[in-house]
Amino acid sequence: MAKRAAPKHGLQQQREEIDGLLDRMASGSLLDITADDLAIDRFTKVLAKRTTSRDRTRFLRSEVERIGREVVRAAALFLKTMPAEKALADSALEDIKRADQQTDWIVRRDARDFAPAFIAPASGEWDDGWIAPSSVWEQLLHHMRAARACREKIERFARSEPLPSNFKVLTSVFVAQMAQFYEHETGKPAPKGRTGPFVDFLDAAWTDLSFPQSGEGALGNVAENLPR
Repeated sequence: MAKRAAPKHGLQQQREEIDGLLDRMASGSLLDITADDLAIDRFTKVLAKRTTSRDRTRFLRSEVERIGREVVRAAALFLKTMPAEKALADSALEDIKRADQQTDWIVRRDARDFAPAFIAPASGEWDDGWIAPSSVWEQLLHHMRAARACREKIERFARSEPLPSNFKVLTSVFVAQMAQFYEHETGKPAPKGRTGPFVDFLDAAWTDLSFPQSGEGALGNVAENLPR
């Protein structure tokens, strides 16, 4: 009997959902622009009244498409780009630390301990002129010590924490971006609350954009905690 694959949860599932949205964006629009009616169309009178465009429905659809794309790109940054960069930086720092530990005995010595084993080139043999081995060793040790000091400074920086596995990135960014759009178009802050016209607009836009299922009340829960 074939072993059933383990269900995917949290950030892993969100990354796969974002990959799907990025693929859709690469091949076309997120909204079904050919549809006669979209759920967001009924909000035109409220959220497109400040535009100078004669076709307010087209304006609102265009803005929701634009915001949807920005939200997906922002979510990809949080879910994919930043974790990958953090992993790369952590790996690089560990390699630097290991190299520093392996060369610690060299850094603690004096250039005169190494220079006698080398013979200076004849005058004119090198393009940069004659130079004593001790001078080169002094430069090398200086740079090695400077690199160690830089590594120690980097280690004192605060480290970015990974996202909690239950944090809904797409939902949070979407509500925040839509709140900015709402305030820009109405001149009033987006109302905080789990229900109401603003949350109805969020639900309509989320549905029209064909975003992944967010769970009942998820958008309203985020809207209720919007900053002021």
